[in-house]
Amino acid sequence: MVRINKVSLVLALVFSCSVAAAAEIRGDGEWQSLSGDAIKGSWSVSLEQFAGGVTGTLSLKGSNVFTVAGVSGTIDNGSIVLGVVVEGLREATFQGRINGQSISGEWQTKATGDYGVWSGSLGQHTADP
Repeated sequence: MVRINKVSLVLALVFSCSVAAAAEIRGDGEWQSLSGDAIKGSWSVSLEQFAGGVTGTLSLKGSNVFTVAGVSGTIDNGSIVLGVVVEGLREATFQGRINGQSISGEWQTKATGDYGVWSGSLGQHTADP
């Protein structure tokens, strides 16, 4: 049985942040499955923000399903994130909230019915001219 419980995305994952359009956003944190054997691990993300959304790469440790995955999401009011993590044919969705530089949320995958939580911190690095 393939488990996609290692996505914390992210997530994140990840991702709602009010920053300049040309900024690179980096973040890291922890994820945990709340189903089955409650597997957990860590995540890191590197994102580019564009009008209304972000796209980038998510790296997960502790996962036997995701290792390095593409991630994309939308930002609503600068504080709620809805997104998708995709690696090959595997996909998971996530949502989250930010408070200052802290971010946390939930993730799930319909393929296995697995779900969990993730949390971490975000920073911003503006590309050099």
